[in-house]
Amino acid sequence: WQAFYAGTGAHRVDLPTYAFRRDSYWLNPTPDITTGPGLSPTGHPLLGTAVALAGSDDLVFTGRVSARTHPWLEQHTVLGNVVLSAASLVETAVRAGDEAGATVLEELSLTAPLVLPPRGAVQLQVRVGAPDADGRRPLTVHARPDAEDGQGPWTEYARGHLGTDATPMRDGGADGAVTEVRLPAELAEDTRRFGLHPALLDAVLLDHPFGESAGTVTVPAEWRGVRLHVTGATAVRAVMTEIRDRTVALELTDGQGRSVATVDSLTYREIPEELFASATGGAADVLMRVEWVPAVTDEPARPVSWAVLGDDGLEDLAAIGKAAEAGLPVDAVLVPWVFPDGGGSSGALHDGTRRAVTLVREWLADERLADTRLVVVTRGAAAAGRGGGNDPAEPTDLAAAAVRGLLRSAQSEAADRIVLVDADPYGDPPRSPHADGPYSADDAVLGVPSALLTSLLASAEPDAAVRQGRLLVPRLARVASAAVPTAPALDPVGTVLVTGGGALGALFARHLVDRYGVRHLLFVGPEGEREPGAADLAAELTALGADVNLEACDLSDRDALAAVLGRVPDGHPLTAVVHAAGVADNGTLLGLDLDCLDGALRTAADGARHLHELTRDAPPAAFVLFSSTAGTVSGAGRAYRAAADAYVDALALHRAAQGLPSLSIAWGPWERPTPEMDAGRPRQAQSGFRPLAPESLTAAFDAALGLPRRATGTADVRTAPDAAAAPPVLVAALVDPSAARAQEGTVPPQLRGLLRTPVRPALDAEDRDAGDGGEALARRLAGLDEDERHRIVRELVRREVAAVLGHSDPGAVGLERSFQEAGFDSMTGVDLRNRLGAATGLRLPATVVFDHPTPAALIRFVLGEVASGENPAGPTSRPPLPAQLDWLEATVAELHPDTPEQDRTAIGARLQTILHRLAGSGADEQPQHGSEEAASMIAAASADEIFDFIDTELGRGSGQ
Repeated sequence: WQAFYAGTGAHRVDLPTYAFRRDSYWLNPTPDITTGPGLSPTGHPLLGTAVALAGSDDLVFTGRVSARTHPWLEQHTVLGNVVLSAASLVETAVRAGDEAGATVLEELSLTAPLVLPPRGAVQLQVRVGAPDADGRRPLTVHARPDAEDGQGPWTEYARGHLGTDATPMRDGGADGAVTEVRLPAELAEDTRRFGLHPALLDAVLLDHPFGESAGTVTVPAEWRGVRLHVTGATAVRAVMTEIRDRTVALELTDGQGRSVATVDSLTYREIPEELFASATGGAADVLMRVEWVPAVTDEPARPVSWAVLGDDGLEDLAAIGKAAEAGLPVDAVLVPWVFPDGGGSSGALHDGTRRAVTLVREWLADERLADTRLVVVTRGAAAAGRGGGNDPAEPTDLAAAAVRGLLRSAQSEAADRIVLVDADPYGDPPRSPHADGPYSADDAVLGVPSALLTSLLASAEPDAAVRQGRLLVPRLARVASAAVPTAPALDPVGTVLVTGGGALGALFARHLVDRYGVRHLLFVGPEGEREPGAADLAAELTALGADVNLEACDLSDRDALAAVLGRVPDGHPLTAVVHAAGVADNGTLLGLDLDCLDGALRTAADGARHLHELTRDAPPAAFVLFSSTAGTVSGAGRAYRAAADAYVDALALHRAAQGLPSLSIAWGPWERPTPEMDAGRPRQAQSGFRPLAPESLTAAFDAALGLPRRATGTADVRTAPDAAAAPPVLVAALVDPSAARAQEGTVPPQLRGLLRTPVRPALDAEDRDAGDGGEALARRLAGLDEDERHRIVRELVRREVAAVLGHSDPGAVGLERSFQEAGFDSMTGVDLRNRLGAATGLRLPATVVFDHPTPAALIRFVLGEVASGENPAGPTSRPPLPAQLDWLEATVAELHPDTPEQDRTAIGARLQTILHRLAGSGADEQPQHGSEEAASMIAAASADEIFDFIDTELGRGSGQ
């Protein structure tokens, strides 16, 4: 070996002193879902199992279909998309009939083409109903995207009837067109699993004599009298005879002339091309809207007491803290948050968000308010409509909407400590927080009745709105797609303006040219031609036939942007705006840089507002804003985006209320083109979403743009009655139910409407007989020796660290390796704090990971916090100072007359020393005579007497 490795630089290394750790990466075997009680495997490639329904003669067949598991399907494409062909549906229906004892497919009508997603699969369900008096059975074919939660809507793709009459309605004849086809050798093996391989029948059906109109696809849609006579054919001779307009009869025979299959009649129909649009990678599954639904509340266990801060919410925080420290019961502090000008100006936006950051930072830093909740009350900042549900109204306070987004991110960092409520802008005028007299149960703060505020605090809902005297909470709901979306045509002569030079802007620029035929693109951004990758993108789009213009412009500079728009040539007027300029996700509230926050708002929010104002008088056919789920669902570490995106969404609602074209798409996480850009995927998964593929983004864009909207008075935009209209703000994200349920009960409330099963925390093996949080941990540690207590907390900390980092083995977490070295940042630090807080019941600071920079240090800190909670005399549970003075005064008054003079002198000396420290002006004065006597007595005392005195008097009196 030395000779082999000579000159390579290889050298011997020391083996580890511990036993090798082996990790198995073999996939665990999964159970066979085609077997089990009530399940009967069919052996059919598309129909995996059959289930006989109890109490009826119905049969249900299920299967899972994708181009990856059934590669031969890729041979049948329409407009570039893989389609489950009519031949496949017919063959599947015949097989279902065989299983039900009804061997003739009397009729089958295709109601819509089943387009397979470019990624993933669809669930197929064929239902055969009970036979009627003549033995006929109804049959339906449904499918839906194969989501993990299995909760997507089912869509019908075919319906018909099965029967038992095997007598053909016509003779085969030999006067039609003859076609001979043969299966490729690689598919011949599958013929034994099909009755008639769909690829063989597809080849026959393509040779029809009918043309098609522009914008349509001709498909075999209506089938009558389908009979399969033999199975296993690899080659057939087909005779297709035209019997009436666009209708043929079909007979298939093998090489010996034996009948393989016959079709009494088959009618071809023209289907619009848009029905063959990609299955969106689940775009019907991806698009969601925010609905406001009535909150489920319980009666509070006790009355709630609160204090109300002033208009700006800053000066009185210290006073509230002092009142709480003095023993004043304060369960919640209400902060009325309104802007005099309605929050429409740039100053209101920037000043308001800065003010919110300062408020929350001061709030979280004041340990005296650790058990008190902050309730921020806005008015008209949430689009909860006049009565909730599907009636989004124009937000009347755009800047307050941004503040709500920012605070929603703060909620993720400060669990259960911040509550948002939006008062009814259509209700009674607000009561001034400075009105004379205390608040009573019948009062209202900013139009929110006190009773509703009390119910909100008892409900544990973090966000709510009050409309018509009801408490509403936001929930995401899937967008119904009753009608086929048809994206508006963009005039190829016009100009499309795109902001944002990143990967998202580039992706949609290509899509606009390729899908919508855009020929004039105007890119606007701070760097213009100097933007990384801009020159290559321009060259690529030019090669596709587009005229590309790159303009350097700061979107927050209204005059500069107006000049850019003024240079759009009259011959190519502005047709559409796509504002894709966004900001980075990173940024916790405690670590947020106010200048960076201003920069984020200037790019996304100010830029959107300027585009709105400068195009308002001559609105383009499409005005599309890109935001993200940070403004809707939010999450830890997304403060910059949350504020900017919430404003952008509110602006879209504002435009729609004015009758202007408007659409904001709040994108969920998506797959970046490079691993470096996709580094945040583990954190995205923990947010409850899976990343969208790029093709799913463009498909969702098409679907969103094509949905009917409220009438705007513009001929280029699709209109619809209000009841059927899509909202101007849509969420495009792929919910991951498994990740959401893995959050141990902390799933964002907005997602709860999408999860049918309740989210319940799972108990660890050691916790199954214990309660929740700190009480359970304290109970587990009670009575244990120091080593066992350390072991339990060590395992808990390791488990939570591993969960945050995505490690499968908590034992791999090094105790002395710093969190920063392990990859922690401010966002993952907050995540760990939240998880540990939920597991221990302790209120931990958001900076706990950085204050205790290794798992070992964090373990010691948690042990200390639990120990202080067990010791009522500990500093964390010390009563307020006035209460201690009351206790001290009563204790002194109760001193027995026979108390030794030595003890009285020592106590007096201690009190005088405390007074000396309290009086700042007397700092240079010396303690008086009593102190001198005490000093002399201490000097004469033994060591044991001194330590006893410190433990029993000085230590207790000082609270140490």
